[in-house]
Amino acid sequence: MNLKSVITSKWTLLGILVGVIVFNTYLHCQKDKPLPEAQVNNPLLLQKVDSFRDANGKLYAQLEERIYTQAQVNHLLDSMAKVLGIKVKNIKGVERIVYQTDTIYKNLPSRPIFIVSNHDTAYQVERHDGWNDIVATAGPDSGSIVFRSRDTLTRLEISKSPLIGPTKNYIYLTNTNPSNQIREGASFIIKEKQSWLSIGPYIGYDPFSNRLSIGIGAQFPIINLKR
Repeated sequence: MNLKSVITSKWTLLGILVGVIVFNTYLHCQKDKPLPEAQVNNPLLLQKVDSFRDANGKLYAQLEERIYTQAQVNHLLDSMAKVLGIKVKNIKGVERIVYQTDTIYKNLPSRPIFIVSNHDTAYQVERHDGWNDIVATAGPDSGSIVFRSRDTLTRLEISKSPLIGPTKNYIYLTNTNPSNQIREGASFIIKEKQSWLSIGPYIGYDPFSNRLSIGIGAQFPIINLKR
């Protein structure tokens, strides 16, 4: 290999290295881009969920999961940590979900019953299904409503990694009770600190001098590959 080829190869490698550093810096800037001030001040601020149905007609609610630093949410999680008897740094994420029950039953059959305590006649209607048990009693001077409800909440966490830009995490929630609908929610996780310097043994090969070297070195991560 002549001197000109060696110099050309070195400049090519240097150009590739600079390009990788610039691209990696761009990705980190996008990932660490600060969120709007209102959201940083209150990451638990509820937002309306986006709803959609799957191929089977099942309703899902979608929330975008935010990422904050520990310092940004310390003051908000302090009271929660005190109630649980733990340190704030042990809290890795929080979700808040708002349900709304919106059901109307019409044309339910009623029947007269005899209330022994009041020696009076009252009317009672009932509704029972796989999720709700409702018994309503109405009399001339008093009445009562007994309502019991059951539900099952399923949570899915989806991660979407675009070619350019930060990875976005979404929370998908669905429930079984048709009387209940998910209206609002909020979700966030604490950003884990990443190592900026690694020290350890290494094995290196220099193609220009055809030499193999072994030792201990320090590295600044440029690209993090996941498996």
